[in-house]
Amino acid sequence: MSAPVDEQLVRRWVRQLHDYVRAATAHLSDPGQLQLVARHPTDPNANTIISRCEIGDVDRMVAAAVSAASQGYNVWIEGRTVKRGTTGRGTKRDETVWVFGLVIDYDGKGRAPCPETFSVQTSEGHAHLWYLTSLSPERAEMLGNRLRREAAADNDTGVITQPYRVPGTPNYPTPKKIATGRTTEPTFIWTTDGPTYSFEQLDAQLPSLPPQHLQSPVSDDVDDLSGRSRDEVYEHLRQLQQNGLKNALDNFLEPTGKLVPDRQRNVPDRSRQFRHACLTAFENDFTAAEVYRFILAKCPGGIVRKFLERSLSDFAREIEKHWRKHLEYESRRQQDRQLLGPFLAKSGAGSSPQLNQPVPPQAIRAE
Repeated sequence: MSAPVDEQLVRRWVRQLHDYVRAATAHLSDPGQLQLVARHPTDPNANTIISRCEIGDVDRMVAAAVSAASQGYNVWIEGRTVKRGTTGRGTKRDETVWVFGLVIDYDGKGRAPCPETFSVQTSEGHAHLWYLTSLSPERAEMLGNRLRREAAADNDTGVITQPYRVPGTPNYPTPKKIATGRTTEPTFIWTTDGPTYSFEQLDAQLPSLPPQHLQSPVSDDVDDLSGRSRDEVYEHLRQLQQNGLKNALDNFLEPTGKLVPDRQRNVPDRSRQFRHACLTAFENDFTAAEVYRFILAKCPGGIVRKFLERSLSDFAREIEKHWRKHLEYESRRQQDRQLLGPFLAKSGAGSSPQLNQPVPPQAIRAE
């Protein structure tokens, strides 16, 4: 199936977005520039086009989006403005001038904590839910982290430097997705006319993060993030190895990049192996920050190599995703213990083996 570029939809949406951003950044002496990102599905790392436009230059942005999409590129826009002269995409917070949109990357699971301003269907059953706002990068990053946890959707949710699909441009699948039967799909506006949000309104809608979530694995300082020095972290690891965890960690964090076959399917699975490594470490009292520093120090060429080839932020994001899953599992297990505790006490039964297994939270579909 082919999906032509809908230039009229692109122009209408871009014009409306520019109008909003102009108003949201009117108080700034230099609001920065809007940024389009276009990547070719056959080689997204080597073929990336960055297009920057002045706020209000609708014609330039439409021309860039339509031209790239017509040549087979996937086209996204970021919900922020970037500083002039920024090198590359400018994926650091301090390269961001202002944030005008936080987005839920809905991939068939998750929930919208409040009505979105508008949404873009990116493929069947998938959408980007936009919350138009006006925020400093610091406030936006804080609210984005809370939105990501509350939405329980894709890990790209709430990331202020993440680009999101431009409606009217086709969604071209990668060769890997084509092999599973995916075809090129059109993108379009799914919902419109929702409210815009101030900082105070989003702050009231999104629950605060527990203390563990305030620890960022991106920092170089293990002491500040975990309360343990690097020597203490390695001593803890040595104790765990003596207690029988050595083979598990050696396999899951194999420094040469060797993949261990999955027990159920007996085939190597890099993502599954990395997830198992993180969860094993978390269950044995390692924090996300410690896992980040340990892996970089001990095995940067191992199973995490594919993340490091992209960027350290991608690597950190993967660890943060598994850290959140670990906290959700622990929360669910604690709730189960509280509910069944009185019953087990009355019956004289010991702890149920089932309660010691992680139970993933049920996904709640967005309305």
